Amino acid sequence: MIIHSICAICLILIYPLCVFADTTFVNERYISGVWVAEGSPYVISDDVQYAIIPQRDTLLIESGVTVLFPQAGGILVDGVLLAEGEAGDSIYFNGYNDVYWASIEAPTLGATIIMKYCDVKNAMADPQEYPNGIAIVSRNSIISHCTFTNCGNGVISDDFDSTIVEYCHFYNTGGAMLEGLFKSVTNCVFVFNGRHSRVSLDKGLLANCLFISEDAGDIINLDLWTGVITINNIFIGDTIRLESDSEILTNNCFYAIYQDIRVPFEGLGVIDRTNPNGDSTDAYGNLFMDPLLAGGDAWPDRYFLTAESPCIDAGDPEGELDPDGTIADIGPFYFHQNAVSGSDFILHPSSLILSVSPNPLNSQGVLKYQLPKTMKIRIALYDLSGREMALVEDGDKTAGTHTIQLDISDAPAGLYFARLETDATSRVVKLVNLK
Repeated sequence: MIIHSICAICLILIYPLCVFADTTFVNERYISGVWVAEGSPYVISDDVQYAIIPQRDTLLIESGVTVLFPQAGGILVDGVLLAEGEAGDSIYFNGYNDVYWASIEAPTLGATIIMKYCDVKNAMADPQEYPNGIAIVSRNSIISHCTFTNCGNGVISDDFDSTIVEYCHFYNTGGAMLEGLFKSVTNCVFVFNGRHSRVSLDKGLLANCLFISEDAGDIINLDLWTGVITINNIFIGDTIRLESDSEILTNNCFYAIYQDIRVPFEGLGVIDRTNPNGDSTDAYGNLFMDPLLAGGDAWPDRYFLTAESPCIDAGDPEGELDPDGTIADIGPFYFHQNAVSGSDFILHPSSLILSVSPNPLNSQGVLKYQLPKTMKIRIALYDLSGREMALVEDGDKTAGTHTIQLDISDAPAGLYFARLETDATSRVVKLVNLK
């Protein structure tokens, strides 16, 4: 109780606020100091609308804080904004009662935004009057491990020297997910779900990102201009439209029904050689084939590479190695290839693999599974109604690849499922019996 009282007094001394119950109402235009979880949510009032962090002042927002804005409201950063959440304990920015708010802006030279593990939603102002609301506007920022959902635009920057975006997820962003000058954009996932969604970069490194359209008819629009180095990215969609005058567009994977790629140099997309994996590429090491992502519903598991992906070891051969010591993979999540029994290192979930061959099978086949570490598993066969037909494996198994001889000669012809379960996750594979 004494500690909480001291915290409350400190906050009042830093900037004038009115505090009611568990909500902190921000009623003064100028803000600085520390916002803590105990005072959350922090609600910027209608009278303030746009709160300002003055020059030479800093606002630190700690993990677990929720910041709510009035319609068309936001924060103008003339000083420094530090919103540094933690994995599993994010900072949330949204409109009050889910209204559309406007933006967090740091347009002046010397202003700084650093955001880590933040969840940004509904930065669209009024979709009727202000359809191009922008979540982040900055000349000098680091945006890391953040999620942008239902925003008019994502991150806009005009500072090539220092703006970094990494390990972020952009979803349902109607305009430019990214636009302007960046130092680097790496290991991000951009989900295109509208014909007007786009990424437009003038300079910087664009590496190990995924651009994916998950709805039929949506278009991936990319403008990558002079000075953009485009390496180790995956592009998936019905339609990919890429315009670029950059001369570095190498070791990417394009997978689309329709591709409209306009670049000033010859040979892009002309399949005339193979890479060290034996897969066909153009002269720049670009693949034009299915990257074989894990799929499913879970984020980010659905975007991991599977063991059969042609993107493994297909990245820039002269670039930085993956953390497992192998050649760089294409895409935002590398596939760990060096599972060691008994190791404390936890591989990403796509290392949990289940497959059957041949498929279709004639009563008999081989079920193969791969485990990232020693773990307790259960594998069973099911019919279409979900009835368990047979328990195939049950107990502790070591890391690595295992095989099981299947014999379903007693089962009629039809479709069946094999399901591998662990304490944390599961994998399902269809199998067809031709008998």
